[in-house]
Amino acid sequence: MRSQFPTTLHDLLADPTLTVYTDVILAAKVVSLAREFDIPELIPLALYSIVSYNFSDKVLPTYKTAVVTQTLPDEDVTRWLLGQQRLQEVAVEYIFQLREYGIQKISCSRKVGQYQRTCAAGNIHAVWTKPRKAMADFMRDPLGTLAMGVKDYDQSTMCGECNAGGQAKHVELVEAMFNRLKEIFLL
Repeated sequence: MRSQFPTTLHDLLADPTLTVYTDVILAAKVVSLAREFDIPELIPLALYSIVSYNFSDKVLPTYKTAVVTQTLPDEDVTRWLLGQQRLQEVAVEYIFQLREYGIQKISCSRKVGQYQRTCAAGNIHAVWTKPRKAMADFMRDPLGTLAMGVKDYDQSTMCGECNAGGQAKHVELVEAMFNRLKEIFLL
């Protein structure tokens, strides 16, 4: 199991989509088996994948919720439910930090590109074409969103300085959030 499932930040960044955990029922089974066979390092990311799973977009969400609830050990059902709330709180903290590295910075007057547009660092609509959806995705899956940002961070609408600062801050935020998973899930 240790070789098949991500357990470290390196594993997460190697595959930030957590494709091994796209099946929420499989993630619940991983938690259950990790408890049974004393492999605690599998639990934080497995619980995270359950919490960040978008039940509303999937087929039969009530069925999957019931199976997850039945599969998880009782103490982990509580961790799942509390973890959802705690993850939302952490995501809100991180949203406020976005301002520090460009996405919502007050303004940047540097010119970008051949048309000499102003850096989009101060304009969230220019950085995210669909800011409402981007924010909803971030609130549901902040670690996955930040991890994808580390791998794919290229805001061509932002100047080089804001872009470099954003990349560095993404790495810092991913490390910090990953390190908080045990705290979020009370492990």
